[in-house]
Order: sequence, then structure tokens, then C-alpha cells
Amino acid sequence: MTNRFPSWLRDVLGRMAASKSWQEVLRTPKFHKQSLINGVINDMTKDELKDQLKSLEKDERCDKKGNKEILQKRLKLHYRHLKSTPSRRSASAIVSNEQQPFDYLCVLDFEATCDDAHDFEKYPHEIIEFPVVLINTSTMETDGEFHRYCRPTLNPILTEYCTSLTGITQAQVDSSNEFPIVFREFETWLHGNGLGTESSFSFATHGSADIDKFLRHQCAINEIRFPDYAKRWADVRRHYANFYGVSARKCSVTGMLDGLEWKFEGREHSGIDDARNIAKIVVQLMKDGRTMTANDQLN
Repeated sequence: MTNRFPSWLRDVLGRMAASKSWQEVLRTPKFHKQSLINGVINDMTKDELKDQLKSLEKDERCDKKGNKEILQKRLKLHYRHLKSTPSRRSASAIVSNEQQPFDYLCVLDFEATCDDAHDFEKYPHEIIEFPVVLINTSTMETDGEFHRYCRPTLNPILTEYCTSLTGITQAQVDSSNEFPIVFREFETWLHGNGLGTESSFSFATHGSADIDKFLRHQCAINEIRFPDYAKRWADVRRHYANFYGVSARKCSVTGMLDGLEWKFEGREHSGIDDARNIAKIVVQLMKDGRTMTANDQLN
């Protein structure tokens, strides 16, 4: 078993084991063996972490981009899975579709009417952009998108603040259908992709506001029965913070991208661009070994 670890790690662990032989070290409880490896990894510099991940580049899990905490997580997971499997399978193969609870994830990021006072009682939010990116959790690829704009009815004229923030123009919403029609189109799209019938799926969002606030309020405004499939969802921000061990305060969309050493692609607060960037983060989480459960629910 020891030959499955590179010489640098065997040498360091050998010194840490002091008077113990390798056989004695490997006969200790599993958590203790892993703690020795974790201790070595915790003492590495970022450059050392990248060098070790580079030597494992055949393993899809061992991406070299990311801050120090993320690189440490990847290297620890690599050795944890290596020690727990009988063959030298790629660690990314461990994260099979069987471990993901859903066949597909629908990454959702609504944009809504707003003003600079942020007073919902005086200016209730209405959904004006309905974007979804469909991720196949087996292939970890994007299998499609749904994207529509919606015409608001309570406050049909967009504020300058809203247009400046989202990039959505008055002409775009004026030429679009109202939410009930767009919602029916979305459900037709779901059924057309076999979602909820042939394949299981969950929404994936950045936080809870998209569903617990925007979708819930919009269904109430239009007297639409809230869909059962939206009552639980995967909160990507929470998954990211818990998995990589970072503060939730660092988990804005741009903050998560920064942690992965990626740049935001497109226009921030454009619903479809936000959804595409969040989808990239979701895919990386799965590649790194995260099981994307429905970890949030309607209040």
C-alpha cells in the first residue's frame, strides 16, 4: 500500500512516524493515518501544493487552480480516496453519478424589479428574467438552457436603478410575456427534457432568495400554486462554504470564483450570466468531490 504514495510523502511521513515502521503506521486507525497526511499538506506552501497536484494531473480532481484552502482540500481528498480504494482508479471516478442524488441540476438566478430604496412593502419585486442552466451530474456538462424575460404588471415601468443594475431594458420586458405564461413555458421545457418524469432534478441557487423570496412572492402575486419540486433546493453558497471550509462572507458569486482563481464571464447581475458562472462553480464542486444535496428548503 505504501508504494501508492509518492516518495516525497513517504519520506515525510516516515520522519513523522519517528521510531515506528511504515507497517506500524499503516496498522494504526484510518483516521490517524489520514491525520498524518493532512498535517503534511497543511504545512505546504501554495507553490508546493500546486507542484504536487501537477504531478497528479491525470486525476481530474487535481485541478491546480484555486486558493490555498481549495488546493489543500483537493490534495487531501486525493489521498483519502486513494487509501480507501483497492485500485489506482482516478479519484474523480469516485464521484460517480451514483453519489449525486439528482440526475440533473437546474441552476437558477432570477432578476427582479427593484428600486434603490429596497423597500419591498412599497415596491414589491417581480421576476423580470427567468434563466436556468441545466447540468447533467453524470457527465458534469451543460445539457441546455432556458432563458426568458418577463413583463412586470405591478410596476410595469423599470426604474433607472433596475436597468443600471441588471442591464435589462424597458423594451426587453415590454416585448415579453407575463410571468404566468413564461412559467408554463418553463414547465413545458422541464417535461421536454424528461425532468421530473424520466430523470430526477433539483434547483441549484446562490442562496435562498431566488426561491424563498422571488419565486414564492411571484407565485402569490399571480395566484400560481407553488410547485412541489421547488420546495427543496441545493444552496451552492452553503455547499461551497462547507466543502472548502471558507467563510460564507467570502461566498458571493465573484468571491467563489476568486477562490477558484477564475474570472466572472459576462455581465454581473445579468441573470443568465450569473447562472452560467454559478453552474461552473457547481461543476467544479462535483469534480472536487462534493455531493450536491438539496440542503435548503422553503420557509
